[in-house]
Amino acid sequence: MVLGCMNATAAVGERNVYVSCELTARPDVVQLYWVIDDNGTTVAETQIVNEYWTLLMVLFFSLSSLYFFIR
Repeated sequence: MVLGCMNATAAVGERNVYVSCELTARPDVVQLYWVIDDNGTTVAETQIVNEYWTLLMVLFFSLSSLYFFIR
């Protein structure tokens, strides 16, 4: 598995921030989620947890584009 994310910065209290990454994996990924705090709270595709949500787009075969949004 190879995960590459674009550089992103945000300040405390900043809104409408997102992280964009590309993921290549063989075999294909069957589960994907982000850990959003020290308690191990996760957010997966189709979930909205507080002000966090994610989007996964399969580009082709083993390459996917993922986005993690913070409102």
